[in-house]
Amino acid sequence: MIALAMVSGLLYFAEIMKDTILQRQLLFIERMPMIRLIATDIDGTLVEEAAMNLNPEYFDVIREFRKRGVLFVAASGRQRNSIERFFEPIKDDIIFLSENGACITSREYKHVDVMDPFIVKSIMEDAMEIPGCTCALNDGETSYFDSEMLYRHMKDDYGYNAVMVDDLFKVEAGVCKVCLCSTTGMRKMR
Repeated sequence: MIALAMVSGLLYFAEIMKDTILQRQLLFIERMPMIRLIATDIDGTLVEEAAMNLNPEYFDVIREFRKRGVLFVAASGRQRNSIERFFEPIKDDIIFLSENGACITSREYKHVDVMDPFIVKSIMEDAMEIPGCTCALNDGETSYFDSEMLYRHMKDDYGYNAVMVDDLFKVEAGVCKVCLCSTTGMRKMR
């Protein structure tokens, strides 16, 4: 697994070994005392794709980072509430970068970068012309679906706050992310 650490404007990569997570991370921090922020992806890095649980050893690592003045950022394309569940015991001590960077949330701060409605509509219109393509809209708290299959997948497998709608074009929430999903496979969409 790879964790990304920001050090005085330089990017360093640290290999995290599951069997001795805490020792390896503390050794990494001791050797790199100028590290002030560590950001990591969730799916495929800290957990397997679509997993719903995080190895509890990571909580000790993140607590130790905090004691040493290092901020921890959990970054994902997932909805904030979906990734927040992984970190429930320590959620107030970390920063969440969700919706592919459109939402930044911490205990003291929340920002959602809302897309221009004209751009959202244009993306959706273009996507609707692709055979087998469906869309979902995210507002930072809720995802809106018009596909039952995609709705079930994101709600059941990823723990999303999800709402079924008859017409995505009528969603009035401030959209921060438009998701495109192919029911026929990505290679055929190209």
